[in-house]
Amino acid sequence: MIHWLSIAPQPATLVQLDAYGGAISDRSNHATAFPHRRGARSNLQYQSYWEHDEQAPENIRWVEGFRRAMLPWTHAAYVNYIDRDILNFPQGLGQLVAEGAVEPEEIPGEARPDQ
Repeated sequence: MIHWLSIAPQPATLVQLDAYGGAISDRSNHATAFPHRRGARSNLQYQSYWEHDEQAPENIRWVEGFRRAMLPWTHAAYVNYIDRDILNFPQGLGQLVAEGAVEPEEIPGEARPDQ
């Protein structure tokens, strides 16, 4: 993580780490609208902000590279952050369904693991 943050293309570039676990796991995945309770240790959010259109490619490459570098330690995506660029996004959704975190009908059609 330190390497990728050290080569960030813009000053307004960050990775937000939301720590899960602990008391959040005391409730069922279906108890509230937030299904990531049991089995999820954390959530990473890769963020890069730029002011000029010509800066987009380098910022997008940075996010994509950082994401690829983190793949050995990640397995799914936050269910409400649908991102077709995540290689294993449909499989990750399938895992969430298998774990009982979300119901298949809660997943938008084109993102469903069976599509």
